[in-house]
Amino acid sequence: MTFGSPIYIQAHNSKISCTAPNAVKLEVYTMDAIKVGEARFVDGKATVKVCEAPAIYLYIVTYPDGRRESGKARVSEE
Repeated sequence: MTFGSPIYIQAHNSKISCTAPNAVKLEVYTMDAIKVGEARFVDGKATVKVCEAPAIYLYIVTYPDGRRESGKARVSEE
C-alpha cells in the first residue's frame, strides 16, 4: 500500500537509507521486534545504522498525518 509519493529504500553498508519526500520519521526494528533506531527525515531523506549485517530488518515510515508504511529490508555488510 502506498500513500502519496513512493518511498525508496537502500540497505547496504550496515545502514538503511530511505527517500520519501512527504515522510517525517523512519523507524527500524529487528525481526524480533527490537527497536534498532529511528531518524527524522531531512530534505526527504533519513538513515538508520543497524547492529548486524547481513540481516533482515523491518522499517516503518511515518507521515505527518500519522499514516505509516512498513516493509522488510535485507541489509548487506558492504
